[in-house]
Amino acid sequence: MKTIDEISTFITEGRFELSRHAIANMFERNISEREMKEAFRGVELIEDYPDDRYLPSCLLFGMTKKQRPLHIVITRQERQDGCLFVITVYQPDEQKWAFDWKTRL
Repeated sequence: MKTIDEISTFITEGRFELSRHAIANMFERNISEREMKEAFRGVELIEDYPDDRYLPSCLLFGMTKKQRPLHIVITRQERQDGCLFVITVYQPDEQKWAFDWKTRL
């Protein structure tokens, strides 16, 4: 499984694919691919899902340059095509997450 640093490298190098769900969420919430990449500068692991349905995945937290909090769910293992898969991207809901954006309420 990839480390967080390795995942960040994959994203910054463009070695990823966005799921339809991620694209829809990003469009609905006005999150650009650039913002998602910015969030990977200081990304932190919040939750790990080693037994996820298809590939091990994890929930990550990062901030954009404009201090917009983002949660990103991504596979922790590269696929056969050498890419990581971004499952979803969203801005966390303040009614579901504590102010640190890492603790569920």
